[in-house]
Amino acid sequence: VRTRAVVRTNRAATDEAIWFNTAETGICLAFATAVNAAMLVLSAAHFYPERVVSLAQGADLLGSVLGQLARSSFAVAMLAAGTSASFTGVLSTQYILEGFYSSIRAAIPPWLLRLVTRGLALAPAYWAVSRYGDDIA
Repeated sequence: VRTRAVVRTNRAATDEAIWFNTAETGICLAFATAVNAAMLVLSAAHFYPERVVSLAQGADLLGSVLGQLARSSFAVAMLAAGTSASFTGVLSTQYILEGFYSSIRAAIPPWLLRLVTRGLALAPAYWAVSRYGDDIA
């Protein structure tokens, strides 16, 4: 809704924009749920006799069962999922903080506000990786 040109004084136009935003979000979430369910079913079918307790063990098992390309695809998918989740959290934090600090937006340049909010959102992830590294299961 933020990126669409909507006449906010027109109630019908605002309601239509909200409806399209809700429909778009629902379709995307339904598609993501279907993809995740398919991945879960396929993983269960291939990994059933084994007990997988770490991503590295899962990648090794995937490589031995389905080949090296599947293992590489798994790595790319994990990287994309982590990036997507982090980016979603960062943008959510940015929008919330921009709403809280809208009165000081004129005093602080928008690029600096975005840099600070994104840094604050990513700080816990960077701390966990630097502190625990490969020891996290």
